[in-house]
Amino acid sequence: MINIAWTLGFIGELQQKDVNCSLTHACINFLNLYLEFPYKLWKIEMKKSYVLSMDERLTLRFDFCKKHLSGCSRDYGIYYSIATLFSFYSDSTAFKVVEKQLKDFCELASDKRFAELGTRIYNKKFAASSGHIAPNLTLPDITNQNISLSDFKGKTVYMEFTGSWCIFCRKEIPHLIELQKKFKDNPDIEFVSIWLESAENPSDTWSSYVHGTGLRGIHLYSAAQFNGKAPKLYQVEGTPIFMIIDKYGKIVSSNAKRPGEDGIYEDLIRTAGN
Repeated sequence: MINIAWTLGFIGELQQKDVNCSLTHACINFLNLYLEFPYKLWKIEMKKSYVLSMDERLTLRFDFCKKHLSGCSRDYGIYYSIATLFSFYSDSTAFKVVEKQLKDFCELASDKRFAELGTRIYNKKFAASSGHIAPNLTLPDITNQNISLSDFKGKTVYMEFTGSWCIFCRKEIPHLIELQKKFKDNPDIEFVSIWLESAENPSDTWSSYVHGTGLRGIHLYSAAQFNGKAPKLYQVEGTPIFMIIDKYGKIVSSNAKRPGEDGIYEDLIRTAGN
C-alpha cells in the first residue's frame, strides 16, 4: 500500500532544473497521477473534521498544494487545482475564490509560467461566463453548411458541448429529446449541439450517429475535441456542458442545468420571456 507521507515527499522532490523547459504531456500526466492520490486521502480526512462550506470545498485542492508541496511541483499543483476547479464550477462564487487564489499564487510562484497559465484560464473563463456576450463561433452543421452562433440572435439558445464518444453525454440524450418535444412549437427556443470530435471533417459515421439519436435542433461539428477553437473559446474541458444564451446573445448561464435536471424547462421559459 502506498504511504501518503512518502508520496508527498516524493512529489516534493520533483523539481525542474530549468523552469523554461517545455511542459510535456508525459510530465503533466505523471504529476496529475501522483497529486490526485494524496489529495483525495487528505480531502477525506478534512471532511471528517467538520462540514465544509462551499468556499472551503472550492479551496481544498489549492490549500492542499500550498501546504504540502514546494517549488515547481507546488506551482504545477496550484495551477492544476485552478484548472480543475473551473472544469466543474463557473459561477460567481468560483470566480471570487479563484481571484483570491491567483493573487496568492502570483506572489509565491517560483515558476511564473504556471501563474500566467492560471491567469489566462481565469480571464478566458470569465469572458465566457454568465452576464457576458457569448463569443461567436462558426462551425459546419450536419449538411456541411457553416452556421454561426450569431445567426440565432433573437432566440433563446440552449447550447450543449457533447461528443459521440462521451458516455455521460449519451445518458442525457433521452432527457434532451423529451425537453425538445416540450418546445417543438416554440419558435423562440433553439437547441444547438456542438459535437467535439477527433476527425478533421464531419464524416458519414458522425452524421449517421447524430441522426440515430433522434435529436432535433442544430448540430455543429468541432474537430480536435478539446483542442478545437470552439471548446477553447468557451474554456470547455469536459462534457457534457450546457449553456443558456438569451435573445440578445448574452450568456445567462455558463453551467446550466442538464436536460434531466428539474427546473431546466422553467429556466428556458423564463429566459425566453425576458
